[in-house]
Amino acid sequence: MDYCQALEYLYTHTDYERDIPKKGMWRDHTSLKGLLTALGDPQDYLTRVNIVGTNGKGSTGAILSSILMNAQYKVGFYSSPHLRSIRERIQIDGKPIDKNAFATCMNDIKMAGDTKLRRRGFRTVFEILTALAFYHFWREGVDIAIMEAGMGGRLDATNIGRPDILCITPISYDHCNILGNDILDIAREKVCIIKENQLVASAPQKPEVTNLIKEYVRKKKAQLFTIKDDLKLELIHIDKTYTIFKVDGVEYKTHLIGHHQAKNCALAILTAKLLKHLNLTVSDEAIREGISRARWPGRFMFLNGNPDLILDGAHNPEGLNMFISTVKKIFPGVKPIAIVGINSNKDISTMLKMIGGFTGKVIFTSSNHPHASKPAELMSIFKRYCSNGSLKATTSVEEALKVARGMSNGAPIIITGSLYLIGDILDILDVEVFP
Repeated sequence: MDYCQALEYLYTHTDYERDIPKKGMWRDHTSLKGLLTALGDPQDYLTRVNIVGTNGKGSTGAILSSILMNAQYKVGFYSSPHLRSIRERIQIDGKPIDKNAFATCMNDIKMAGDTKLRRRGFRTVFEILTALAFYHFWREGVDIAIMEAGMGGRLDATNIGRPDILCITPISYDHCNILGNDILDIAREKVCIIKENQLVASAPQKPEVTNLIKEYVRKKKAQLFTIKDDLKLELIHIDKTYTIFKVDGVEYKTHLIGHHQAKNCALAILTAKLLKHLNLTVSDEAIREGISRARWPGRFMFLNGNPDLILDGAHNPEGLNMFISTVKKIFPGVKPIAIVGINSNKDISTMLKMIGGFTGKVIFTSSNHPHASKPAELMSIFKRYCSNGSLKATTSVEEALKVARGMSNGAPIIITGSLYLIGDILDILDVEVFP
C-alpha cells in the first residue's frame, strides 16, 4: 500500500467531518476497541495527556508539545482538523508523519480490520486516524502522547484507555446539533470522561461549568488543578509579533497572538508541572523556551504583505469574539477588509452580527468543504445587521482574495470563519505550515 492507496482506503469509511452527523448517530467504541486490540492495544503503552474543550485545544496541545520537546522528550501530538495535509494531524516532535509511515500504519490497520471486526460495529475516518496515531506513536516509542479530542469527549475516539492527565480548555457553544444547546449538556459530554484518581488541569470556565467539573472530580476522586486557583496569570502586552504575560511572576513571550493565547500557555504550563507526578521532569527553562518556540498555524496567523493578511480559523462565536478583540487591540481604530466563509452547521447569524459590528467591508466566499455556506446566503444574512456596507459575494476563494486586495487601500485583510477556509487560502498562497 502506498500513500495514495492509504488515503483511498481511509475515505472508504464514514467521514463525519464532511457528512454532517445527526444527534444519536454515535454508538459506542466497540469496533474501535476491537481494531486497537488487533493492533496490540498501543494506547495502553503510552504516557498520555488528553485535551477536551471547545476553543484552544489545538493551541494548548501545540504549546505543551513544544514545552516537552524542549525538555528533551520525544512527543507525539494528535490534532484535528488539518490545514493543508492530513498528515499534519499526526506529529512527532513537531513534524507530520511522513507518507511512508502513514501508508505502513494504514496497511496494518487494513489487515487488522477483518470482517469479524467490521461486524462488531462501524468505523469512521476519525476513528481510523485516531487508531493510526496511537499505533504510530507506539511504534516510534514516544515518551508522551498528546491527544486532542475531535468533538465532545464521551464518545470521542480519543476516549479509549486511561490518559494520565486530562486537560480541559474553555468550554462554550459549538457542535450544538450534536452536543445540545445547553452549556451544561455540552460540558457534561466533555468532562464525564474524567477517570478515577486522574490528574485534571482546567482553564477558566463559566461558573456552572466549573461546578460541573468539580462534581465529576469529586465522584471520581480525581485531583483538580486550575489556572484560577493554582497559578497567578497576568496579561502584559500584545502586538502583531508577541503576546507577553506573567505566570507566578515569571515573564513569558510567545508568538501565539492574543490574550486568550496567554491563557492557553498558562494551561500548558499547569499541565507540564503536573508531569512531575508521572516522574517526568520539566525545567523552568524548558517551559520558557517551549512557549517562545511554539507555533500553531491558522490562528491569528500574520502574513506580511501589501496589504497584510491576518488568518484565523475562528468558527464559533467565542472564538470569533477573541479574534476580533485581538485585532482591535493591535490595530486600534482600523476597519479591516474581511473575507468570511462559514460552514452551514455553525452559528452563522451570531457570527455575522459580530463581524457586522466590527467592519462593513466584507467579501463572502466558501471553502472547498462540502458544507460551506453559499456566499450569497451569507451576504443575505449579513445585511440584516449591516445593510449599508461594501459587500460582495464571490464564486471562489481566489476571487475573494483578489477583490479584498483591490478594496484594501492599505488596510489589513482579515480572513476568518472556518479552518477549512484558512487551509484553502494557504494552498493558494502556497504557505508551508509545517516546514
